[in-house]
Amino acid sequence: MGWERERERLTANEQFWDPFSVRILGQLGIAEGMRVLDVGAGGGTMSQWFARRVAPSGSVLAVDLDPRFIMALDEPNLEAQQMDLFADEFPRDSFDAVHARCLLEHLPERLRGLERLIGAARPGGLVAVCDFGGDLGGPVYPTPDDLRVQKVFFAVVNEAGWDHNWAPMIAEHMRQLGLEQVDAESFRRYTVGGETGSVRINQFSIGVARDRMLATGTITADQIDACLARLCDPTVGHLSCETWYAWGRRPVAA
Repeated sequence: MGWERERERLTANEQFWDPFSVRILGQLGIAEGMRVLDVGAGGGTMSQWFARRVAPSGSVLAVDLDPRFIMALDEPNLEAQQMDLFADEFPRDSFDAVHARCLLEHLPERLRGLERLIGAARPGGLVAVCDFGGDLGGPVYPTPDDLRVQKVFFAVVNEAGWDHNWAPMIAEHMRQLGLEQVDAESFRRYTVGGETGSVRINQFSIGVARDRMLATGTITADQIDACLARLCDPTVGHLSCETWYAWGRRPVAA
């Protein structure tokens, strides 16, 4: 995916998820003076929000495999680094808050990834994770083509390692891994076809998976195009895929 196309994809994600993230994280007490780790920071809008929220004495380390967009941000207390969640140098026991959004869902070793995020928080520190999964959403009144596209799309992405059952289970995994004060909240949005919100995210997602979907031999290009046209049609209502935030705190040593 080209640079401009990737920036457009990230912008669609940010416009959809940022309001939910800001509400949840504000309620969780992100405040001045905290040291925050934002993992899989993407376009950096949440890293920037963290930086302004914890300023002037707090700081943010934002990491991503491709940090070009966060490196372009101009926040004096924000440091951007290229880093792999599973790399040896990934920090431990260091942060007041650790955050990851739409990251673990893409990783085959997502439970190990969650353990790494937890390990980066200091004792008493907050760990907050957001992923989408659970109810898969779609058009309010789906056509046969819509249902076929959804079935083939999710078969393809599940084969690639995504698991729509993961997100609703994050809080339980956190509890089993020893976090305290664990809680979670989900949300969905209603929208109509167009170029913003969840329908735009779906357009990107189907576009990325299109060749693999066609390679299954179970769907045609015309069926995919009909579904994409309805995602752009303002007379068609859609429900977004469910999104979950889960959070908890590392125990304070006795």
